[in-house]
Amino acid sequence: MVSKQISMDIVAAVLIGATTVDGQACSGTPNRQGLITLPASDSYLIIPPNAFKGCDPPLTWLKIPTGARVTEFGTNAFKSLTKLKTVEFVSSNNIEVLKKIGVGAFEGATGPSSFSVPQAVTEIKKDAFKGATALVSVIFADFQGATSSLTSLGESAFEGTSKLITISIPDGVKKLEPSAFDSSGLESIIFGPKSKLEEISFNAFGYAKGTSKLATIIIPDGVKQIEPNTFMGSVLKSITFGPKSKLDKIGASAFRGASKLTAISIPDEVKKIEQNVFMSSGLKTITFGPNSKLEEIGANAFRDANNHSRRSKTN
Repeated sequence: MVSKQISMDIVAAVLIGATTVDGQACSGTPNRQGLITLPASDSYLIIPPNAFKGCDPPLTWLKIPTGARVTEFGTNAFKSLTKLKTVEFVSSNNIEVLKKIGVGAFEGATGPSSFSVPQAVTEIKKDAFKGATALVSVIFADFQGATSSLTSLGESAFEGTSKLITISIPDGVKKLEPSAFDSSGLESIIFGPKSKLEEISFNAFGYAKGTSKLATIIIPDGVKQIEPNTFMGSVLKSITFGPKSKLDKIGASAFRGASKLTAISIPDEVKKIEQNVFMSSGLKTITFGPNSKLEEIGANAFRDANNHSRRSKTN
């Protein structure tokens, strides 16, 4: 499938009095209801970078009918649209073609309270929803039993979404990039039983800045490494690994300063606990299974961990 950038003549056609200001593609006027409906097209289209950035008077409602055949929201396409409330995908025949939500596509768009990610989307790029402070709900849509196609969730994709309390991550996502949910309101993150997640990156939940509210997490079995500082300074009370966990390394300072974490069971496949991992945490009990493959514990791994941590091995 070959996509082409949507003609700026088409963008202008759905705006009344569209103009170019400060080099941006759109700083024009939507219709009186603040509604833009993209036209149908025989081609697959990409909404270009900055296409609707800063529309004034404000755009409040974007309607994308199936016939529009939009495959990508370009970089900063809807950036800083503070009054945008609704992005509507109309799928009368359940054919969705949107594949990519580009870098900063909705960054600073402080109006939307919910967003349904179409089933065909494979990539949500860096900063895509950064600073979308009204966002309460993100749903990865299913159509006729087809699950989300998402595989990539970019750095800082939902950073600063302070009202986003819970999210379910599609099974196809393999990595949570750095700061993906930094400074969000996230209290619950759910991974499905078939999750392909392999890596949770540094500061994915904003722990380094002391902003995360996430108190419990169940780590998918496929995760092989917890990166350095991942849960540093967290309010985490409970972390659970499944019986088939493939985790083999816990990075330096991964749980350092996690003062509310009092107990943890280490998966059998873990071979290395690096330095300072549980330093200054609230850890009282750490449990290793009878088949533990642990080979190395780094310097100061348990230093000042509740001052009297107890290590145990199950029989």
